[in-house]
Amino acid sequence: MANCLRSLCLVAALCAMAVSAGRADSNSTAADEQPKVLVGPPPEFPAEMKQQQINGVVILVVSVNKLGFVEDCVVKKSSRSEFEQPAVDAVRTWTFRPARKNGHDVAGELTLPVKFAVES
Repeated sequence: MANCLRSLCLVAALCAMAVSAGRADSNSTAADEQPKVLVGPPPEFPAEMKQQQINGVVILVVSVNKLGFVEDCVVKKSSRSEFEQPAVDAVRTWTFRPARKNGHDVAGELTLPVKFAVES
């Protein structure tokens, strides 16, 4: 259980780092700064995938409003369909620093990888 929890925390940290480091692709060219993850609890790892030690990734297109809340979250692609709903459910609860344009918070969109990794 501790290993699983550590794995999920690592996944959340990796996602946050990807966004912070600018490795997540931006779909909004109007903003000076793209949304960044502030609070991002890890997704629930599907039990069957964990039991079979199957890793995966889901690429999401996330629309964030000017208050930093997720307005929409759509699967762009995924390695396994079993990971899609847990990724969407988790990211819908995340809080972001909104995109910024000319010093003001604005709505924005980003492409975000959500990784599922079983610790060996």
